[in-house]
Amino acid sequence: MQMLEHVCSSKRAQMKIQQMAFMLVAVMIFFGMVALVYFTISIKGLQDKAEILAEEDGRRMARQLAGTPELAYTVRDGCDSCLDLDKAFQLSTINSYAEDLWNLDYLMIERISPSFPDQKCTSPANNYPNGCNEIEIIAPKRGLSGTKTAFVALVRWDDSIGGSPGAYRYEFGRIHVLERELGS
Repeated sequence: MQMLEHVCSSKRAQMKIQQMAFMLVAVMIFFGMVALVYFTISIKGLQDKAEILAEEDGRRMARQLAGTPELAYTVRDGCDSCLDLDKAFQLSTINSYAEDLWNLDYLMIERISPSFPDQKCTSPANNYPNGCNEIEIIAPKRGLSGTKTAFVALVRWDDSIGGSPGAYRYEFGRIHVLERELGS
């Protein structure tokens, strides 16, 4: 009888140990899932912050480029941060100078408004200023992943405005920049 009692007591103890083991496993799985959800949300927040910082960096780069004498609109009429599209086009014809000056892998100015045909500006006689929408100042040497963009105001001289002497035309555009990697 004592042996039977000992076996029943032993089986109950084993059952309690198994219940405790399953409970510990369930608690660990629960905390693992909570940690997974927490880290997923944290990583998403970091990705959002990284995108915001990349946008801010693109705007900072555009402001810096707009402030350089090579691209700045120097006629002072209230547009200190405008890019001179005519200067940019002339600079695109000597892109080795621009590469050395700014240490960039890619620099392109896109004209957004008013709309123009989707093609690169090649020469004043061929399609600049009214037959194109892209002025590539520095041609890409590698893939364009990681390109930073910012909206900019563009200014160019237009002989068709205001009669004989002409006038400045203001346009809306975007600047695309790819910084050179360290060690390149």
